[in-house]
Amino acid sequence: MPRHRRLEPKQATEKLAILNVSVEQLPRILKTDPAVQALGDDIATGDVIEIERVDERAGINLAYRQVIE
Repeated sequence: MPRHRRLEPKQATEKLAILNVSVEQLPRILKTDPAVQALGDDIATGDVIEIERVDERAGINLAYRQVIE
């Protein structure tokens, strides 16, 4: 399973600024998703989750999702 982690608000702002996107433009992930629940109880609606996928050929691919109810 890809590694998921919650970004602090400042981290999320910086990373999304580099990508020139806003939180509202991100794909969504449900708060009830098992990967999100595994992160702990401190996940709130609107948080940004970074998903790290590792591939032998492509290397590391980072994706970002906005948590919704």
